[in-house]
Amino acid sequence: MSIKGTLETFNLRELLQMLAFNQKVGTLVLETSRGTHTVHVDKGRVSFVEGHTGASEALIRVLRRRRMMPQDRLDRALKIHGVSGQYIGYIARDLGALEDEPLREAIEASIGERFLRLQLTSITRFEFADGQVLAPDGTEKWPDGEPRKPIEPGLVVEGLLLDLTRKMDQWVELTHVVPTTLEVYEGTGLSVDVAEMLEEDEADAAMADPVVGAIDGYRTLEQVVDASDVDDLTVLQIVAALVQGGGVRPVATLDLLA
Repeated sequence: MSIKGTLETFNLRELLQMLAFNQKVGTLVLETSRGTHTVHVDKGRVSFVEGHTGASEALIRVLRRRRMMPQDRLDRALKIHGVSGQYIGYIARDLGALEDEPLREAIEASIGERFLRLQLTSITRFEFADGQVLAPDGTEKWPDGEPRKPIEPGLVVEGLLLDLTRKMDQWVELTHVVPTTLEVYEGTGLSVDVAEMLEEDEADAAMADPVVGAIDGYRTLEQVVDASDVDDLTVLQIVAALVQGGGVRPVATLDLLA
């Protein structure tokens, strides 16, 4: 059984809720402005599928940000990933670089961050492939014939939707200060106490330095996310605090073209 449609009638959260409520098992294929993404659904839990490069990229950011692996081990894992396409979390596990519990927590955090980015992405159409496990390229098997599998552990849909709703509410509020992540910002030379601006949120404040370091007058905020290894929402929070404190300003379009 296949369910097809556009998100003119459903948004992503409603679609996931419907599939979870009906205890569906299969792959949700999403055509987006950033290419094809696949989400595996299994009776109220969701994850991505092996071979989804975005899932590995999200986990790499978490591993770097939390300094969870020695650099030489991470470099080795990245080299293996580049050759095989295997999920970076499984490579780290097989190398003995991470214990099960820290790895599980990192995977769950990265999946949540990836779903937020997906929620923020323009989705043009969807198709649900009942009972199938599909990578974004549409394949069910690796080149060697081994079946692709959902990335474990997945997230419980109910908890994920609550988290996404909370984060989207925050995102909407922040866009009053930072309208788009496609904007380019530059420093003003004014020092800003980010911890105070973020209401003494130490976790967010600790990530301010890599974000500030990545704001160079050329990168968009999306590129700042990739350069700093900080998640989308936290980058927006930090930049909004910097804008309000006068520490950064948007770069005029004519200056970018100069």
